[in-house]
Amino acid sequence: MWRFTLADARRMQDRDQDFESFYLGAIEKNPDDVQLYLDHGQYLEQRLGNCELELDESTHSRMLAAMQTSYETALSLEPGNPEANLALAQVYLLPGFNWEDGLGYHQKAWQLLPGSSFVAEQAVNYAIAGSRYDDAEQLITWLARPFHVWGEHFWITQLRQKLDAARQGRTIERCDA
Repeated sequence: MWRFTLADARRMQDRDQDFESFYLGAIEKNPDDVQLYLDHGQYLEQRLGNCELELDESTHSRMLAAMQTSYETALSLEPGNPEANLALAQVYLLPGFNWEDGLGYHQKAWQLLPGSSFVAEQAVNYAIAGSRYDDAEQLITWLARPFHVWGEHFWITQLRQKLDAARQGRTIERCDA
């Protein structure tokens, strides 16, 4: 298990290094550890979302498939795990996937963690994907309420910008935001 801890610490220190082998080694030694699969998927998600990291098509596709497989494995090991449902639902919001295929995972995460800001943020993205803009607006308002005294957080502003762009028939790519 120490290899995972080392990989996690290194990932936080140097975001340009590839420590996937540490996760795979930990998974090999602990194939029933749901958290390792979730951490591996999140590591790949972070790498795929790194706008400064240039990945060729083959590497991108491999990492995307490995991320999806890690989340699916976590969910198969523990179907009621809210984080696994949330993570797999997030995959289906990515370009190239059908968001409707992930709706059941999102709904399960919402059922398990109804007050979670992470699930609510994902609900905004599902509402936008389904062109339910009024629902998205209500969710953003609900998310912003606890923070109104200190001003709006950047991620809420980003959700508003994404919603506004969707209403205008545009999309905002993550790296362009």
